[in-house]
Amino acid sequence: MRRKSFTSMTCSIARAVDAIGDAWAFLILRDLMRGPCRFEDLRQSLDIPTDTLTARLKKLEQGGLIERRPYGNHARRFEYLITKKGTSLRTVMIALAHWGDRWINTDRAGPPVEIYNAATGHPVALRMVDSVTGEDTPPSQILSRPGPGADDALRRALDAALGTAEIPPSPHVKKGLKNG
Repeated sequence: MRRKSFTSMTCSIARAVDAIGDAWAFLILRDLMRGPCRFEDLRQSLDIPTDTLTARLKKLEQGGLIERRPYGNHARRFEYLITKKGTSLRTVMIALAHWGDRWINTDRAGPPVEIYNAATGHPVALRMVDSVTGEDTPPSQILSRPGPGADDALRRALDAALGTAEIPPSPHVKKGLKNG
């Protein structure tokens, strides 16, 4: 069964999820972030049906998240490498792993994978920081406002969600223009 495409939605999350695909695609990207993989290595590592892996690799390649290159003397055998675009999902993958460690893997002695700084050996933590001050922003202080790419429906939805909250001006809105 074909799933609905979200490419026409005015939502960065929906369009990003659409570009990546599904859970299999995230797991393929996870494996490729560790280094180049051959088709059979991915199939065995993930215990994924061949047809499913073929389809997901094709979608990831078409989306520019991975590239394939032939290896050995076989023009029909390929290894897959993650691209810069695919590698930029690392923060998303780490955030998903941290969330899973906190809320899903509670029955384990600890996280199955630890993320650390290669230079210091210290664990790394994901943080939301104010882009100007560099100070941590607690989750309770994080809100959404319409950006320059918002359509009218999204603007109405965000305005309704904010209610009467005072909205600081966006750096994307020129002085003198109404925010939103």
